[in-house]
Formats: sequence, structure tokens, C-alpha cells
Amino acid sequence: MLNFFLVLICVFIFLKLFFRYIFPWLLKLFIKRVTRKFGQQMNSFDTDNNSNQSYEQNEQHSPKDKAKDLGEYVDFEEIK
Repeated sequence: MLNFFLVLICVFIFLKLFFRYIFPWLLKLFIKRVTRKFGQQMNSFDTDNNSNQSYEQNEQHSPKDKAKDLGEYVDFEEIK
């Protein structure tokens, strides 16, 4: 019975130390890796020539063309 409580106390102390010191360090390390990977993906996206071409193609449309794509205007009357 004494061994059980001793092991339980050791496990509790280990978990307490783990979540206080080691877990935040691991979380920081994980976040740094994810942000670095995200930054690399964004840099490769920015340098891609296809993204520049599609942006230029979208700029060529005038606002009148967008208005034509909206559809037909319907005026609803309120019924009481």
C-alpha cells in the first residue's frame, strides 16, 4: 500500500513538472516549426508566376462587366 502511494506521488510530481516546464517548451517548438513552414509556403506562393498572371487577368474586368453578371433586378411589392 505504501508503494502504491509512493508511485502515485512520484507520477503526480512528474506530471506537474512536465506540464509546467516541458510541455510549454514543446508547444513553443511546435509553433515555431509551423510558422516557419507557413512562411515558406507563403514565400513560394508569392514568387509563383501564375499568381501574378491571374491577378492581372482579374484587374482587366471593368465594373460594368460585374454589374452585368449580377442578374436581373426584381422590385418586390409589400403585401399587407
